[in-house]
Amino acid sequence: MWVDPIVLAFRLEKAFKRTSWIKSEPDERKVVKCAIRLCTEQLVAMAGFRFRRSAFSADEPKVNFLVPPREGSCDNALPFDFFV
Repeated sequence: MWVDPIVLAFRLEKAFKRTSWIKSEPDERKVVKCAIRLCTEQLVAMAGFRFRRSAFSADEPKVNFLVPPREGSCDNALPFDFFV
């Protein structure tokens, strides 16, 4: 899925109650990092995922999570990478 960086910046402004990105061309990398941070907070707080590590300086910024084991399905936490 592809999202226009300006649209993503606009949506993030609403989420963070900020108005600094729309006035100028948003820095795509900063918008992506901000989106990852917002999603990370939500996944940890609401879904019970455990934050493992982040790689914001990589070519493609991402965060690594551990999905907690679920009773009856898996005995171990499963790692996965999340990126925008």
